[in-house]
Amino acid sequence: MSRTRKAARLLGLLSLGLVLFADAALPEIFLEVVPAPPEPAGLRDRSVVRVRPVRINEKPRVAVLLGMSLFPDVTLRVRWTNAETNQEGSTVWHGTVEGSGGRQALLVMGLGGVQGNVDGPGGRVFQLRSYRTAASGTAIWVREIEQKRFRD
Repeated sequence: MSRTRKAARLLGLLSLGLVLFADAALPEIFLEVVPAPPEPAGLRDRSVVRVRPVRINEKPRVAVLLGMSLFPDVTLRVRWTNAETNQEGSTVWHGTVEGSGGRQALLVMGLGGVQGNVDGPGGRVFQLRSYRTAASGTAIWVREIEQKRFRD
């Protein structure tokens, strides 16, 4: 099943209120990439604290609440509140990070890959970006951003 069809299925189930998971079965949206591909050019800049490649969990799970293992020491629980599919076929997911005082998560999945931003605890910001290289194809990278570094 294509990502677009999965997203459409999820959107339909969300709108009907039929999707529920117990915490014990919290599905994880990202999986580790082994071996890690080489870092693409332009992945790091002065605001980037660390990076990690991930892949999307393609299992046919549908959930309102998902785990996001951004780094081995950072796993956030995101409650997805809305999903929209645009004319180009990309799906935009909006959610809140549980236990963070209403911090937001945004994830866009489409033909161009995956892009997203997650506001984590303690003012930490995580970006998700797809990068394509000739050597390793397309990979999704998580970047932890330190906002203070923008002001330097």
